[in-house]
Amino acid sequence: NKIDTITTLCPQCQLKIDAHGLALVVVEQSTKSAHHRIDGIYKEVGIISTMIGTIVGGAFALFNYINGGH
Repeated sequence: NKIDTITTLCPQCQLKIDAHGLALVVVEQSTKSAHHRIDGIYKEVGIISTMIGTIVGGAFALFNYINGGH
């Protein structure tokens, strides 16, 4: 394997490969965390928009009731 040969001949290269592997793990965890936060934001926005729609619908219904349903 070429990588095994390179890392045997260049211990510094192995250290860099290991460091990149750790960095990739950190990036993957950060990405998962970001997706989780984004999913939470979408849920909150959905709840808020449902509440606003309900309030606006209720206000229009009350307005129509007060004005005789016209």
